[in-house]
Amino acid sequence: MSWSPKLSGAEALVRAHTALATETDDPSSANAPERTPEEANETATLSVWTPDEGPATLAYEVRTHFGIVWISAYDGVVLANLPSGSPFSQKVTAFSAHHYYGGSRGVPGATKTIGVEPIAGQFRLVRPATLGTSRIEVHRFSGFQSNGTPALTAPLSSPTPSEWDTEPLAAYREPISKGVAVDAAANAALADSFFMRTLLRSPVPGGTIRVVVHENHRAKKPEFEDIAEYTLLNRTIHFSDGEYVGHQGMPPAACSQGRPLPEGTCDPHPGSDELSRAVSLDLMGHELTHAVLNRSSKPDMRGSYDEGLADVMGQLIEHEAFPGSERPERAGETAFVGKDGRRNLAHPDRGTNENAAAYHQTADHYTTRKCLTAACTHDNSTIVSHAWYLMTFGGKNNKSSIVIEKGIGWSASEKLWTAMLGPQLTTANGTLQLAMVEDIGTAARAQVAHARLLDVVAPGTLAAVACAWHAVGASLLL
Repeated sequence: MSWSPKLSGAEALVRAHTALATETDDPSSANAPERTPEEANETATLSVWTPDEGPATLAYEVRTHFGIVWISAYDGVVLANLPSGSPFSQKVTAFSAHHYYGGSRGVPGATKTIGVEPIAGQFRLVRPATLGTSRIEVHRFSGFQSNGTPALTAPLSSPTPSEWDTEPLAAYREPISKGVAVDAAANAALADSFFMRTLLRSPVPGGTIRVVVHENHRAKKPEFEDIAEYTLLNRTIHFSDGEYVGHQGMPPAACSQGRPLPEGTCDPHPGSDELSRAVSLDLMGHELTHAVLNRSSKPDMRGSYDEGLADVMGQLIEHEAFPGSERPERAGETAFVGKDGRRNLAHPDRGTNENAAAYHQTADHYTTRKCLTAACTHDNSTIVSHAWYLMTFGGKNNKSSIVIEKGIGWSASEKLWTAMLGPQLTTANGTLQLAMVEDIGTAARAQVAHARLLDVVAPGTLAAVACAWHAVGASLLL
């Protein structure tokens, strides 16, 4: 293919105006005085157009007051027409954060498909809702309270449809957070697809998935650094940019060489490979599970149940999107690369780096709980997620030495665990009632009852489910 345009920029502008005139409903445009492209600040920029299917081609990106149009530079055909304020989004391919990470963590050229919405000559990282999808908005911090707590957010916008970031960046900071918003948007869409299929509704009350991405040094409060968190008050998921170091060849020692760096830029963990949690689909699914449950986290074993259930849903979502390439025994392995995941669901007591010094060892049995305060909510959650792993794939619990010879597999597991996102028929004070499950004992009873029904068509289901809960000590709660 020749990469020489056969159409001039001026001709592309004329064709763009013709295309937009058929789309805009603005009656003032018909009576407005004609302006030259220079007076209207209109441009026709030669660029490479990458369609959903087929080879890339040369095109003019034409920007006018009424919208943006892509015109073929060869024959003048309109490739895409986005009037300003259109109620639909354009699918574009943009760089994932992985593209910018150096060394073995990087995936040069890694891209993901996202939806963007044209607004007044800009693109917002927004995917409008449809009959079968939630609305997805990716925001950034835009204001803070006097104590440093983020108070305001604003949608991310860009003059080009395929380049995003959390904030304007200094050169030395760029590889860390650039592309994080793309991962957040793409993973939110995948998780939303799972919940819409299994629950037949949006995972978020109100139908809008709002994700806020930010750089750690702009958070201004330590608790907003290196987070993945769903806030119930404003129904928003927060992701920071992680602790990845070694970018641009800058060693941690640069922090002490007198260079003026923003607060929080100097990584306190030299050599860490903790990327933004937004790059990990299972962690996105985890946070959206909290949105589905729509309740405050409890600082005890009820909170641990919610965290364990959220880890399980993250694994189911990851399996649906990438069957065969997921790692069901690890939570957050895409983000916590250097530590081989955040939690080890197959062997929680061994930690997440079994080939070196153990890291993040967590509870694998009710009697090995780390503590009973909020500080141990996540560490105790693996009692739940380990039970899921054992019943789904089989295995041995190291505390009880109970072995589940054969698991029930992904399909039956999904039925059992997605059911836990809705009310269950339980017994309270000797009375049957339909209620949400909030603790491990009630969850075990409900799943055993459900497995008894499935066992009729899939013999072995009841034994695997009951033994898995018994293996992690849930029988102590019955």
